[in-house]
Amino acid sequence: MNWPAFVVSLELGALALALHHVCRRAQRKEVIRVSHDQVTVERGEDYPEHSMSLRRPEAHLHVLHPERPLDSIELILMSDGVRLPVGSFLNNDDREEMRQVLRHAGLMETSNRWWLRSA
Repeated sequence: MNWPAFVVSLELGALALALHHVCRRAQRKEVIRVSHDQVTVERGEDYPEHSMSLRRPEAHLHVLHPERPLDSIELILMSDGVRLPVGSFLNNDDREEMRQVLRHAGLMETSNRWWLRSA
């Protein structure tokens, strides 16, 4: 048996599997709908696989500012003791944009660093 060829084919198989996994994760979608009585979050890849609704007006956006400057903020929708992280697959600029859109939609914002001025 040709061991080097076997090892190379195993490595190529592992690489193909990893690329498939990354491509599937890149297809993830998260849709947030804000209405006067609830906030609904739908998640999935090709279609909504999971859905969760939070009651308003208790629903609000909680922003966790990072301890280190290069880390991203974390966005969490909260209502009645339920914590629902959102936008975890977004880069920091997109998270900031999402934060502004949710604030513009009427969600109140709280923060772990409330003394910082909101952007």
